[in-house]
Amino acid sequence: MRFGPQPPALRLLAASLTVFTLAGCGAIKKTAISNVAGTLSSSGDVFTRDDDPELVRQALPFALKLYESLLESVPKN
Repeated sequence: MRFGPQPPALRLLAASLTVFTLAGCGAIKKTAISNVAGTLSSSGDVFTRDDDPELVRQALPFALKLYESLLESVPKN
């Protein structure tokens, strides 16, 4: 098989597929972040029903930073 210069149409097709694939990844990422943000905002009793107050105390800073990063990613959620 010989690999030489590609015709312009083939290069255009390859570039288009790359752009559409990358654009789709952005949409998938946004959908996933929205789903996670919706799930976290709907259940507020995760920390209140836990029997280990020390675990809750240590987990709260991480949870706050996670909520902040999600809020920055999808501020309208």
